[in-house]
Amino acid sequence: MSIRLSVILSDDLNRDIDRVAGSAANKSEVFRKALQLYLAACDGQSRGLKLGLHTVSLSPEEKHSDRFVRLAKEIILVALAAGFVILIGWICVHTLFSAQATAEEKKWAMSTVTAISGGLVGYLIHPH
Repeated sequence: MSIRLSVILSDDLNRDIDRVAGSAANKSEVFRKALQLYLAACDGQSRGLKLGLHTVSLSPEEKHSDRFVRLAKEIILVALAAGFVILIGWICVHTLFSAQATAEEKKWAMSTVTAISGGLVGYLIHPH
């Protein structure tokens, strides 16, 4: 059984179909194949399958002022985090070389310096 449909297409979609199809007979064939592919994708998705069709969404371009605010926030956050790590490292190094520090305090200071050093080395050699 076959059915005849009257379809209204946007100018852009009609141009794209014309570019692929060429003639009116081929145009209906392109439309039929595209509809079959879409229906197969919907059927597969309802059964939990992943098919090669993806939905694409574009986010609008970022305004210069929004970009500036985002970058400023990131720079402030990185600076605060680096400052905090440097402060902790300085306290630990000061504790290690202090004559008044106990062996237990020097032990936790050494493990903290080791953790900071390991994190720094891991960050520097990690492929970005």
